[in-house]
Amino acid sequence: MQIALGLLHALRAASALAALLLLGAQQAGAREAAWCERLSAAPSPVAAQIQAQASKVIDDAPHAVPTLKTEGLLPGQGLWDESQRAKQDFPKLRALAYGWRLQGQRPMLESARAFVAAWARTYRPSLNPIDETDLKQVFEAYALIRDDLEAAERDAADAWIRRFYDGYLGGMSRRRAAGNPDRKNWQSHRLKIATAAAA
Repeated sequence: MQIALGLLHALRAASALAALLLLGAQQAGAREAAWCERLSAAPSPVAAQIQAQASKVIDDAPHAVPTLKTEGLLPGQGLWDESQRAKQDFPKLRALAYGWRLQGQRPMLESARAFVAAWARTYRPSLNPIDETDLKQVFEAYALIRDDLEAAERDAADAWIRRFYDGYLGGMSRRRAAGNPDRKNWQSHRLKIATAAAA
């Protein structure tokens, strides 16, 4: 009983933390992401590695899909293969975003912008935390380039990402209110996605 209560308190605290992160971002200036500016101090070997990764994918086209489905599937089943191919976009986008912040090369920003726009336009949140756990890379990359996008692009991406935050946090709140909080692995993924979306 004590262990179960401890887990419940931990999950409540984590959910509250996700909410506070969003509130803090709003109060600080709606995602100004000043931490991005510190990337120029990255050690040169790290910066070189990021630049190399970004340069390799700068001409790649996004492969956004409406649905990601890997949970409960094996290679060759259902949408598993298509989902794995689509998720290759995520590390590409992150490399391009970090490359832009480190090097200031406009083509990297333009490529990252195309990836974000494609996914925000195409993908429909399922709120399955196993299928969507890797989307945290998209949210991380978006935070790096958000201030460099046009207002219409920011509005579209913000609204899309907000659907994840509202969906996951709302679902956790409803389960807790019903006396059925999830203490399994899925909950850790929900918390991770909600927190990344809030940042």
